[in-house]
Amino acid sequence: MSVTLESLATCFQGLVPAQLFTCSLDGVPNAAYLSHVEYVDAQHVALSFQFFNKSRRNIAENPQALVMLPDPDTGQSWLLRLRFVRSETSGALFERMALRIEAIASYCGLKGIFKLRAADVYEVLAIDPAPEEVAANPERGIDREAAALLDAVFTTKGLQDLATLINRADTLEALVDAILRGLDESFGFKYSALLVPTEEPGVLDRLIKSQILLSKATDAEKAKAKKDATDGLQQAKTNAPSEEAFNAFRDDPELADLHPLRENGTKAATGGVTPGSVMARDLSFS
Repeated sequence: MSVTLESLATCFQGLVPAQLFTCSLDGVPNAAYLSHVEYVDAQHVALSFQFFNKSRRNIAENPQALVMLPDPDTGQSWLLRLRFVRSETSGALFERMALRIEAIASYCGLKGIFKLRAADVYEVLAIDPAPEEVAANPERGIDREAAALLDAVFTTKGLQDLATLINRADTLEALVDAILRGLDESFGFKYSALLVPTEEPGVLDRLIKSQILLSKATDAEKAKAKKDATDGLQQAKTNAPSEEAFNAFRDDPELADLHPLRENGTKAATGGVTPGSVMARDLSFS
């Protein structure tokens, strides 16, 4: 086989239902949806047997079957030509599939209805791409980088990789870094922002207004604001009884809003003073 079952790993996650096609001995076909197709080994798959009795009767008469297995990442469907081997009602394979069916039923609100009756094992004779389906292909006249970005957004592997990065984070800082790195590497989102809620109302509104006013400030107003902030910082240091006293005053957690006295304080103070200067200028009357 040019395509192996191992290469179709995403198709066995059960995100998109597969379809089973069987035919009776006298040539009457039947189609049914499958709750789950389970990978068994390199040559075998197992189909969930629940309530498609006509399909089961057809298999008893004619052990050949065809399964159309969609790939949730690309949209490409694959045709698995099968031959019935055996039916299992207990053991590791049956228990694994029963848990999967129970999870699907619980998610759909049909717990107790989707009960697994047997795991039917089939030998895979051939794997072919469904002719009416076309997978996402960066080679088909699309910009490679753009195609890669589109593919990344719609892959379950991208979600799995992001979840792996998040699970490895052992601190809040590492968690934030993992989320941003995962959004970039797995989904192609190179520019992301995390918005943290605050108990104080109107913070975002004030920030937007401040940025608008800053954009209107002249170079002279920005220079004056920087000078005022620097002078204020120097005056506070001069008036302090000692450097230790000044540092204790500056680092007091209750004075978190005292931006001019903290690290990068001049820049923060400039951002606060300049909007006030612009507003005063805009409101002044000549």
